[in-house]
Amino acid sequence: MNKLTISASMIGTIIEWYDVFIFSSAALYIGEELFPSTNPVVATLNVLLVFALGFITRPIGALIFGHFGDREVGDIHFSILSSFPEYPPEL
Repeated sequence: MNKLTISASMIGTIIEWYDVFIFSSAALYIGEELFPSTNPVVATLNVLLVFALGFITRPIGALIFGHFGDREVGDIHFSILSSFPEYPPEL
């Protein structure tokens, strides 16, 4: 393998797991703000459930969107099409 490929892979993995660490470390505080409840354990479990759902659905989305991006539409065109839902909230 190419050294550049290995380095890019390592950097991406380090950033991804740093994100996981930060989110899981802040789960208590996020639970208090987003899921107000009389029981803090339930709020924390709700945050971790949302995190787990995002962690599980990411590979499923990659399979679906990867298929269409590679075979049907093309990488550049599908990248532009998939970013359209992000535009209205930013206006």
